[in-house]
Amino acid sequence: HSYTYPELHDVHALVFRKDFSKLYTVNWGSYNEPSYAIEFDPKTLKETRRAPAGKGGHHAALSPDDKTLYVANQYETFLSVIDVGTFTKIKDIELGGMVVYPTPTMYWGGKKIDTPYMYVTVTGPKPVSNTQASAPGQAAVNAVAVIDIASNTLKKMIPIGTGIHAVNLTPDGREAWVAQTGGESSTGGVKGTGDVTVIDTAALEIKTRFALTLGGGTHIVFSPDNKYGYVTGGGQLHKIDRVSYTRVWQTSDATSPAHLAVTPSGNQIWTMSHGLNKARYPYLLGARVMAGAQVFSAVDGRLIT
Repeated sequence: HSYTYPELHDVHALVFRKDFSKLYTVNWGSYNEPSYAIEFDPKTLKETRRAPAGKGGHHAALSPDDKTLYVANQYETFLSVIDVGTFTKIKDIELGGMVVYPTPTMYWGGKKIDTPYMYVTVTGPKPVSNTQASAPGQAAVNAVAVIDIASNTLKKMIPIGTGIHAVNLTPDGREAWVAQTGGESSTGGVKGTGDVTVIDTAALEIKTRFALTLGGGTHIVFSPDNKYGYVTGGGQLHKIDRVSYTRVWQTSDATSPAHLAVTPSGNQIWTMSHGLNKARYPYLLGARVMAGAQVFSAVDGRLIT
């Protein structure tokens, strides 16, 4: 939000085709213009095509067949649908709140997740503009929107609670996990404890919810063998057993990990940390604590490098 920090929110996330032949990002260069979905050749790192989406483009995801690109617009109330063949926007799907995060549908080895739906987090009241927050007391939408990929229509809205951010599909496509950054805890009823909500993708209903720790969850990925989920939030990295939904371990190294990925072997977790350990990196960049990438062991949570 430019009313929170002044710099423009440029490239935030990357999306690859299953065969890694093309790379897609979302970028915006002006607060008052639409953001753009941009296609790159990953071998030359040169732009090949672009298409306007909505204001404040944040995360994006491809359909399982790589034919449709979905762009979440954080300063609009709609999800933009882009035809990859022609690379033109064919539709905006109205969702009623700030659109943040659509589920990735690619997994390691070029495999696709078998799903008829795209799951999208929608949070907060409708923004006034890129430069002005909504007035207090405005109605908010805090839900996961279920989008029918075949027809690009809204199938269902699943209410979750405040502070939701990421939603990710399990590799088998049977569950969608939703992270809340300090929302209402369904297990304890205490604000600020945060949750992960698990959606049954066959029933399109909430299957279970579990609390993490103060600060909640932000981003989620899964192990290639489908046995574990890894969740960042509240300055912590958590390993969660997928059967019992209980924590195996948690670690932090005094960092603020956010985006994360698991290596194809499943042995390492790579995180994008907004703030590294100040004891080792006592530097400031633009008056901010240094950010960077950290690698953790998936076995015991030990910091590798």
